[in-house]
Amino acid sequence: MQQQIKDQVEPIWVRPKRAAQIGGFGLTRCYQLINDGSLKTAKVGGMRLVSIESIKALGADTAA
Repeated sequence: MQQQIKDQVEPIWVRPKRAAQIGGFGLTRCYQLINDGSLKTAKVGGMRLVSIESIKALGADTAA
């Protein structure tokens, strides 16, 4: 039962490595996209997190 609930929850923020996997690009390219403002990020403590919405938006812009 708990596994079903866990599978239904989509994260809002992910680490850059996971963002690169989701976006289908490498980690270096992920950091380039962060630096040029294409990916929205937040810093929580010492962690840099990337917005899932910004990854989706980047994919939508690329597909158009």
